[in-house]
Amino acid sequence: MSRVKLLNLKTKNIDRDIDFLINSSNKGRTSNLLNFSTFSELTGKSKWLFNSQVLNSFEGGWSATKKFPKKKRELFQLALIGAALDNCNASKDGKCLKYRPNWKDREFDKDTFINSLEDRLLVISKDLEENPIPEKAIIINKDSRTAINKISQKFKLCITSPPYLNSFDYTDIYRPELFLGKFINGHEELRALRQKTVRSHVEIKLPEPLSIEYGDVFNKVYGNILESENLWDKQIPIMIQSYFEDMQNVLSSLNEKAKKNGQLWLVVANSVYAGIEIPVDLILAEIGTRKGWELKRIEVLRKIQRRKTKHNGNINSVRESLIVFQK
Repeated sequence: MSRVKLLNLKTKNIDRDIDFLINSSNKGRTSNLLNFSTFSELTGKSKWLFNSQVLNSFEGGWSATKKFPKKKRELFQLALIGAALDNCNASKDGKCLKYRPNWKDREFDKDTFINSLEDRLLVISKDLEENPIPEKAIIINKDSRTAINKISQKFKLCITSPPYLNSFDYTDIYRPELFLGKFINGHEELRALRQKTVRSHVEIKLPEPLSIEYGDVFNKVYGNILESENLWDKQIPIMIQSYFEDMQNVLSSLNEKAKKNGQLWLVVANSVYAGIEIPVDLILAEIGTRKGWELKRIEVLRKIQRRKTKHNGNINSVRESLIVFQK
């Protein structure tokens, strides 16, 4: 998706091609997601992500994209996915998909989908014409825990925001896009993708971490976590330990690839388990210095309000911080 958003494309015949795509969406085609999981009302569930007309109209447009060359095909497919999400009964809300207020009354259907698709295609057509991208970007779509070591160039500045230690399973939050875009095609492929993510959630059985040495701040907090009897999942201690092991490996690899005086800007947020705050920023700062970085500063960006649950204790907000390291 990043690659497609960076495309430059000549707009010759694009109006004709857009008309073909809209007509194909209007005709529709039976979606193979109609009876899958919670994707439509035909699954018999009390809640569902898409009304069947939306899925069938989407599928009609998707099938039509096969007649286009690769760049234009993928550009139109991106628009189709976006239009489907405009007409999804749920939207992203933090760590989950949350059903929209009065979602049944909205009555998303073929017509609302096509309206969304037309709006998106109009923006794309205008953007291609008026805002060509002058520089070609290099996109590396791999696991940072292993891919950084294989990059030949060294960097002057790296800016990143890794997954937070907040038990978000991003494969679940982005499940609609994953299936609509044919990136995955079933529960087993979803599970395999989940196994490849940074160990920041407990939806899978986590492999045992090998390291426990992350500094004094970690030791104190982790000891309190181990003693707690109020954890909502028994894997939470392993998740916390595994998360910092993953992050330690990334910080070490980035240090190897930084030029002298090169900087790393890292945006992270703290987390709370069993009423115990995990100072992720301080722990990562200590890990970074142990791996060869010089800590320049930690800057609090904002306070993130937390939903009130029995697991929060009296902690209603946590800080989101920018950590600045220098080689």
